[in-house]
Amino acid sequence: MAETSPTTKSTYRLVSVVNHHGNVGAGHYTAFLRVGEAPRGAPGGIWVEMNDRHCKEVSSASVCTAAAYILFYVREDMLGARVNAMFPPDRTRPPIDLSTVGDRHRYACAVS
Repeated sequence: MAETSPTTKSTYRLVSVVNHHGNVGAGHYTAFLRVGEAPRGAPGGIWVEMNDRHCKEVSSASVCTAAAYILFYVREDMLGARVNAMFPPDRTRPPIDLSTVGDRHRYACAVS
């Protein structure tokens, strides 16, 4: 990980967008996720749309819409960094037993 000084400018890469469709009282959430990496400074990966019905590849042009609610960025010099190395898991709490999670809350699709 490169060190930055106060005068160094960082570059960020958009990696995920959460969308809200509907109004303040009700609605539906979907997400776009960038899958795969490219060298620093190069566009990379494919965009995948995820919702309750499907996971499908989409063009980068379809990612930023008026429904965008939360945008997730990663600093370019952190691409490929291991999250557990930066934020070690809390070993004092027992792990979540996924077998106790009802079918309603199971993942509809997975990206690996």
